[in-house]
Amino acid sequence: MKTNLYVLIFIAVGLFTQNAIAQTKQDEFSPAVKDSLGLKNVVFDISESAYTILPLSSGKPHFVGGKLSLGTSSVSKKIYVLDDTRNIDEAGNGNVFSIFQNINPQGYVTQEYISGTSGGKLEIGFASSNYGTGDLNTVYANRGTIISRNTSGLILRSTPGAGTYDGITFQSGVAGFDGITPERMRITGEGNIGIGMKNPVAKLELSNGNVQLDSGDIFIRDFNRGIVLKSPSSLCWRITVDDNGNFVKTNINCPN
Repeated sequence: MKTNLYVLIFIAVGLFTQNAIAQTKQDEFSPAVKDSLGLKNVVFDISESAYTILPLSSGKPHFVGGKLSLGTSSVSKKIYVLDDTRNIDEAGNGNVFSIFQNINPQGYVTQEYISGTSGGKLEIGFASSNYGTGDLNTVYANRGTIISRNTSGLILRSTPGAGTYDGITFQSGVAGFDGITPERMRITGEGNIGIGMKNPVAKLELSNGNVQLDSGDIFIRDFNRGIVLKSPSSLCWRITVDDNGNFVKTNINCPN
């Protein structure tokens, strides 16, 4: 008697599943089917690929053809997250769209970007405070990293858009009362590098600092060029040498 009952249940479940699948190819699950599967506000379409959730209204999670969207009805990328939030504090929770956490105090967490099959990849990661030992700990512990592995190099690129283009800025140190971390170096769109300068007008311009060589030389390849010094009366002199090593002074217009 029990065997016959199990057979009847198996047949009933099979017919129920077939009816549900046939229905999803045309429209969506009936309310009875949704309730039985514990689904709410979900549309299934298996006409092309099995168990694909079609887009609903904005704010719902959607999964279509191997693409995932959150907060939007547009499913155009592999992962697309949309939100409408404003938080002027860069550390505020409202600005965090995703979190990857490794709770091991000696751990390391990374995101990897791989294209092709050459073995090259880009890693963006963070090492725990107790990560590694010796030099490994000294170099990496409690630090964020951007690593290009098994590749031909790493490109840091900034492409200008509408409006003022400031190039690439590098910030480090403790943020001030305004919440802004001090800028230490800038590469402008013209290719000028400023250290302590936001608007460098030379290929390399420094402000409020010294240049020190612990070893090595400064070599000027073009013998017509030299060191330009400015006098107290704002006259500029270029210092070069002749074939006997004697200094030659030439008055020139002050650069920039």
